[in-house]
Amino acid sequence: MDLEVKERVEIEDEYKWDLSSMYESDEAWKEDLNNINPLIEKVASFKGKLVDARSIRDFFDSQNEMDRKMDNLVTYASMRRSMDTREEAAQAMQSVIYAKYVELSTAISFAEPEILALPDETLKALIEDPILKDFSYILTKLLRQKSHTLSETEEKLLATFGETFAVPREASSNLMNADMTFENCVDSEGNEQELSNAAYIPLQMASDRVLRKNSFEKFYKTYKNHINTLAATYTGALKADVAEAKVRHYSSARNMYTSYENVPEFVYDNLIESVREHMAIMYKYVDFRKNVLEVSELHYYDLYAPLSEAPEIPYPFEECKKLVLRATAPLGSKYTDIVKSGFENRWIDVYPNKGKRSGAFS
Repeated sequence: MDLEVKERVEIEDEYKWDLSSMYESDEAWKEDLNNINPLIEKVASFKGKLVDARSIRDFFDSQNEMDRKMDNLVTYASMRRSMDTREEAAQAMQSVIYAKYVELSTAISFAEPEILALPDETLKALIEDPILKDFSYILTKLLRQKSHTLSETEEKLLATFGETFAVPREASSNLMNADMTFENCVDSEGNEQELSNAAYIPLQMASDRVLRKNSFEKFYKTYKNHINTLAATYTGALKADVAEAKVRHYSSARNMYTSYENVPEFVYDNLIESVREHMAIMYKYVDFRKNVLEVSELHYYDLYAPLSEAPEIPYPFEECKKLVLRATAPLGSKYTDIVKSGFENRWIDVYPNKGKRSGAFS
């Protein structure tokens, strides 16, 4: 099982993202970053003018233009950072664009309070106005959040703290993707296997129980060694959510998030209740797995173990692409043409590398 994680420079370009369709280079990105400033000034100029359908429509159109530009800048910086979270240049880009996003949020923080200051009858009429047809959902959602939208001054203050609220997330990401390293683990024959975030699940799927056990223990030993830092970052994120929920007059942080998506809290509770109600099925499956694997105790490192002795078949990336195209063929040529384009134009960053952000998206 070859799970060696290489440095990014050791991986062939054909298996890496090609971000040039967004920006030819980091320098081109930096040049375009300056182009967002006039757009921010444009949306900010609507302050005090959001009084009717026409002015609100013009504001939303200007905001869309700005958001599209910002989306490009944020996505490129995020993907650059994800390739190697240790790289200083990528870290700097991420920091710069997040600061610009906070600046943007602060500049338009007047908009929601200003629109919501209009009489309810006017707001309901705006939702039905043909001029605002494309934005009726946004207005409906905005009206639903009226009781939790603060004054212009308060909204501006909250927006200013955007970077501060993001610190716990950034700290934990840097720890887990850039700074944290794992000890190698050994299999039943004493052979060493490299352990990493990317290698962990494949190792847990090995038929060798000694390898599964050792990889599990080494993996979580590393996390436990950083338990105080992880706990602090998690606590920081929770406190930020709780503070915002309190300021916005929600009963809890959970209530704030479910309300934003218009999901009643009982949906969350029912989900947990339903899982607990049907745990007997899970226990039955666990017993079945224990019997098939012929172990006296089933541990977490046995959950991914194969239940049959079927040979492991490796699939090269080129073969995987063919299988994906066959699998998506029933969706039609329009769909498969997009998939082909993704393959041909290097939309996929195929292999893990040292420092690369973990997660399925890449």
